Amino acid sequence: MTQKQTKISISVEADQLLESMLIQVNDGFAGGRVSKTDLVSWMINYFQSNCLLDCIDALRKDHFDQLIYIQNILKEVKAAQKNGAPPH
Repeated sequence: MTQKQTKISISVEADQLLESMLIQVNDGFAGGRVSKTDLVSWMINYFQSNCLLDCIDALRKDHFDQLIYIQNILKEVKAAQKNGAPPH
């Protein structure tokens, strides 16, 4: 059964790590061959089912941007004022 596929871009470092994992997965595996697409798809499905909830805080911490945070808070304040909330 052929599945539809899409492309994603990853960092060079992530691609090197992926290649290393792929070598480990296929080393000694006589029952078939895992492709890079197979590995990434499996990892995403597994991660979503087994790891995501435990990692959300760490992921958000690693990608926190103070300027974006302040801009979003300002948008919320402006929206609240527009809807009649008193200013603080």
